Amino acid sequence: MENVHRADEDHAILLNVTDHRHSLTHGSAWMSADPKLVEHAIHEEEKKAKEMEKKLESYLIETGIEGQVVMVKGEPGPTVIKIAEEYNAAYIVTGTRGHGKIRRTILGSVSDYVMHHSPVPVLIYRN
Repeated sequence: MENVHRADEDHAILLNVTDHRHSLTHGSAWMSADPKLVEHAIHEEEKKAKEMEKKLESYLIETGIEGQVVMVKGEPGPTVIKIAEEYNAAYIVTGTRGHGKIRRTILGSVSDYVMHHSPVPVLIYRN
């Protein structure tokens, strides 16, 4: 934020993408999905998303950054690109969890996807 944000000129979009594909209980050949478990998982994801929304809104207020929080559902990488295009973003700042090479290869990496598909510059922040 200290290196790229200019309070008078910028409007930040804090984006949270909820990806239900990896968090929900899917049935398998050995065991079908229990509808109550799926419903509970969806409820928990929605609860987490609301908590994140409040946290992000508080961050904007605390830091005095002009901006808004956008909460969407979808596949994270393509959704970040789509929202950046919709809001005519000048650049994208994303974090990385620092997964190892094997895990990234199997699961994919949102930051890798965004970096390779973004029409605007991407800053990847590693905490």
